[in-house]
Amino acid sequence: MKNKVLIVAPNLTGKGGTETVISHILDSSMIGDKFKFDLLLTGKVSSSVWIKNKDNLNDVELICDDSSIVKLIKSIKFYRQTKVEKILSTGPGQTLIASIVKKIFRKKYQVISWIHFSIFESKNIKSNYLKFADIHLAINQEMKKQLISLGVNKERIKVIGNPVTRSNKYSGRSRSTVKKFVYVGRIELDSHKNLREMLDALSKLEIKWHLDIYGQGEVNELIDYAEKLGINDSILLKGWVEDPWAKMNQVDALLLTSTSEGFGMVLAEAIAMVSHVYLLIVLVDLVRLLKMD
Repeated sequence: MKNKVLIVAPNLTGKGGTETVISHILDSSMIGDKFKFDLLLTGKVSSSVWIKNKDNLNDVELICDDSSIVKLIKSIKFYRQTKVEKILSTGPGQTLIASIVKKIFRKKYQVISWIHFSIFESKNIKSNYLKFADIHLAINQEMKKQLISLGVNKERIKVIGNPVTRSNKYSGRSRSTVKKFVYVGRIELDSHKNLREMLDALSKLEIKWHLDIYGQGEVNELIDYAEKLGINDSILLKGWVEDPWAKMNQVDALLLTSTSEGFGMVLAEAIAMVSHVYLLIVLVDLVRLLKMD
């Protein structure tokens, strides 16, 4: 009999790295041989459109109420009624609620935290709630260190990196005198994605260049800042694309100026396109990532 697992995730729209990982799990035949999944999506912007026709998915539940009290009550009711053996939670809040319901109502499920962002560099995150989980899945060694610093026993932490599917879609570098750059991700001038620094750096280049941006977010702010720097004619906004790698043709460099990344899925996906790929990575915390043991 297959193990029943509930994945709990807040504010997923189908356009981020966490969704990519969950989709891979729900599509994997190897994982599907041993597990069957339910999915609980919470938060006002959650959408279930992106998880249609998944082989390993049994049921989907949405709790998208504006009221925190209503969301709490519905979450408690859901955890009381669930028959799963394990709960895989990607947010501290639901990790805490599931753990409390387990203790009060003597539920048998195991609560596992599975965080996809840097714990200490994300605003409004109650990281202490994670300590209530039975087990922790860390997506990298740095995440493990952060959990240990919270007081989590290292024996309760398992490091498992995110899955990436290899591809041969990369068409090679450009042969033009204009260097072709791409950015894939959420558009934020400041905050984690830090595109302001990318635009500042590009504005100082003495070579001819062009940047394609795949993603959604602070589009108007980015356009205004690019115009201020006088580089708007060299930037093309592609919007959100389901498979941006398939749309790229002769790219010289992937640019990333994030101040923090939980895993950096875009880097792994770019590297997975071919065995030899040239990347110019402008990553503020690259040294921290490379020092992981």
